[in-house]
Amino acid sequence: MNMTCKAINKGIDQHRLQHASNDLEIAFAEKWEKENECRPGINSGHGILQDLYLTQKDGKYQWITNEERIAAATAIQWLGTNCGFCFLNTVLEKCGYRIYDEEARELKQKKWEKERKKLEEKQKKELELQKRISRKLCFIWK
Repeated sequence: MNMTCKAINKGIDQHRLQHASNDLEIAFAEKWEKENECRPGINSGHGILQDLYLTQKDGKYQWITNEERIAAATAIQWLGTNCGFCFLNTVLEKCGYRIYDEEARELKQKKWEKERKKLEEKQKKELELQKRISRKLCFIWK
């Protein structure tokens, strides 16, 4: 029997996904469930994460239980919470990786561009003022 088709790959805290204020928690949970769907042609229908679902006991491979699947899915869902994502960021940074928010980066860049333009305008006005003062001083000097 192919256990992956009837297996449970959802975390124990599914109720959190209905009211989650954090899109990451939903994304982690949904992606984990999708990656564990039964798919013909991929690892004999076991899905791409099949190796996580095999344990070796007495020299034989056997499928892990639904309880073990639920525990794994709960841990994956937790990575999408504030605490879990902080943990994930800390581990990745320790390994030299960095996660950044593309939208936040774009907003910062727009803000910098706006500030740069303001500064350029201010400098342009100051230069014009200096020119006018210089012309007046030249006029007075003559």
